[in-house]
Amino acid sequence: MIQETGAGAVVWNRRYELFIRERDKTIEQSLIQMEKILDVSNRSNIPVTVAIAIAFFCPYEGIISNEKVFRVMGQLINMGATTFYIATSSGMADPTSVYTLLKKIKDK
Repeated sequence: MIQETGAGAVVWNRRYELFIRERDKTIEQSLIQMEKILDVSNRSNIPVTVAIAIAFFCPYEGIISNEKVFRVMGQLINMGATTFYIATSSGMADPTSVYTLLKKIKDK
């Protein structure tokens, strides 16, 4: 889903395999779609914020490791993504988990 904003577009990218599968897309299929969106946005000079949902806890998989988030972020960065929205989505993230993940992202 792409939502237009005054500053560009926000692309909601559902994150984890079982959650995505319930919506008929694998992670790889979502990343292929995101690559196309990022290609068009970069060629058109339209800023895009990529949202990584369910970055802390998935109702199907449980706690999400930071490494899983880093893997997807790395792939998206290689596609040209520069701005991210990291979401808990399920409301299950605690302040320590949020701080830890964001600090690790900042330090990379």
